[in-house]
Amino acid sequence: MSKQAPHRLFAALILIGGLFLLGVLIYEFKQNLQLLNNSERLLRDSVQRSLDHHIADIRKHYPKNYEQLEDQWQTLKPDFYWFSKNQQRFPFTFKGDTDNNDVSRWQKQIQRYNTALTNTPLDKTKENTQIQDSYLENRIAIVQRFGHALQDQDEPELELALSEFLEHKLAYRLSQRQEIISSLQLISADHQHRFSPTLSKAILIDGWQTQDGKVTSAYQRLLQDNSSLGLAEYQLAFDHLLTLAEALNFDPEPIRQSLALSTKPFTPELPTSEGLWLWQSWLIYGKSGEQNLLVPLDLPQLASGIAQRFIAMGLLQPGDSLSFKPNPGLSPYSQLNIELQLHSLQRQHDQQVLFFIVKLILLFCLSALALYALRSLQQHAQRERKYLNLREEFLGMVSHELKTPLASIRLMAETLHLRLEKKMAAKDYPTRIVNESSKMHDMVENLLSLQRLKSGELHLECAALPLKTFIEKCLAEISSYTTKPIDMQLTMSEQQQLCVDETLFTLVIKNLMINASKYCQHERVNLHITCDSQDHYVTITLRDNGIGINAEYWQAVFTDFYRLKALKSESGSGLGLPLCRRIMLAHQGQITIQSSGEQGTTWHLQFPKNAPNTNGAVIHD
Repeated sequence: MSKQAPHRLFAALILIGGLFLLGVLIYEFKQNLQLLNNSERLLRDSVQRSLDHHIADIRKHYPKNYEQLEDQWQTLKPDFYWFSKNQQRFPFTFKGDTDNNDVSRWQKQIQRYNTALTNTPLDKTKENTQIQDSYLENRIAIVQRFGHALQDQDEPELELALSEFLEHKLAYRLSQRQEIISSLQLISADHQHRFSPTLSKAILIDGWQTQDGKVTSAYQRLLQDNSSLGLAEYQLAFDHLLTLAEALNFDPEPIRQSLALSTKPFTPELPTSEGLWLWQSWLIYGKSGEQNLLVPLDLPQLASGIAQRFIAMGLLQPGDSLSFKPNPGLSPYSQLNIELQLHSLQRQHDQQVLFFIVKLILLFCLSALALYALRSLQQHAQRERKYLNLREEFLGMVSHELKTPLASIRLMAETLHLRLEKKMAAKDYPTRIVNESSKMHDMVENLLSLQRLKSGELHLECAALPLKTFIEKCLAEISSYTTKPIDMQLTMSEQQQLCVDETLFTLVIKNLMINASKYCQHERVNLHITCDSQDHYVTITLRDNGIGINAEYWQAVFTDFYRLKALKSESGSGLGLPLCRRIMLAHQGQITIQSSGEQGTTWHLQFPKNAPNTNGAVIHD
């Protein structure tokens, strides 16, 4: 009991010291990350305020309410939508029969005006006795007198006919079709464009206000009061209006836009409450009384503009970017996601993570070595005698193998620490530290996995793996610390899958790849890996271009700690191939050497399909 007490005390001290250092490292790491998170949070808040200011500025360019929209709609660019009680109010929509292609009524009305303009105008007595029976005929007669006055250049008669036309429009309301045609035909009669542009534009497009009321133009009536027209008539009226506008040098583009928008259905998802909302590429200002203003919002362009401004202010670095990601469908503006790609902060974050990992690896390795040494002292005396020579050789090898990367890690860490204190570039020291740590990790992982397999404590957790992708991943993981570049050729389909324990099978592939690199005398390592699926087995063949193994040692190399005398100049533990053999046995498979010589070695990994009573290898072709 007294002999075990010092060992227990020493183990307790190691654990307490390790936990204390671990706590210090974790606290330091969290503090550093918190500083970086605070910087990102402040930047995100600045982006949000800038976006809110822009959204508020957009609202100033559109009508404040529906009454203002009704007064100013002709001067507004139709790049927004106004909905009231789920009905589109602007841009105006075609409310007539979309399936009605009959234009005969429209053509008849046009023909009546054309006929009247070519006939002799009636005298006033006949007009009063015969034409007053019909508002339409009165309107036609006025246009007829107006046309003949233009031909005769009778200025008094022209002014009188025009005045009567305007008074008649204000006093008598004809049908939608008749009102539109009368205005169009009045302007069409003025072939020599003797009207002032202001008057022509008022009759065709703008309308005008009188003491007795508001007179609606052909354009206004065509947009606001078209329910009795068929679609063909509606388009024909717009064609006539565009022809007159172009002849009078009026801008036809707003008319074309109105036609296109009025016949193009727009059915957005509208909110039912007040506030700012986002839907697709539209910003929705929800107002009381179920009033909704939809304005276009180019989020990518807006994000790019804010990013450029922040770069100019020094808040972002060149290469940083931001984007706005709204939720699918209709969503509140407050739920807009701001995504920041901050490469400068990310680099600092990666450095902090790297330093933390390196420190943890050093701490865990030192603690593990200390505990392992302590545990070794407590082994049973009989086992110590039985394995004394073997263990001493192994410990000497492990000490040598770990001493080199540990010394390198320590030296590079101290150098890196000094360079950072002097604010000098870190160069490639972090990467080299990680590579040296990876070598130690692989060796320790081989040792632990072999021990668990021998003790029966390790249970397989098999799952289907895409074989080609898995092998490429293993190569990528060891490429950073192998001594020579590896050229690999895979002869298998992308769909080839293998059901194995991924962690253990990774050790098999990595050990074979590392051995191929370590014992290759060529400048580059060549690996050729194939997969052959048969009735009851699947075979993976790996061929390298190493120095080869004599046939008499093909079985011995799978013995624990066995190393060929000719290869002891190379670093190694003698655990790799024994570990591979035990992993294959755990899968009810086997690993063998098919051939070996000066051209290299060919390894066979054979798995049974649907092995009974295990989670063994299963191939999915």
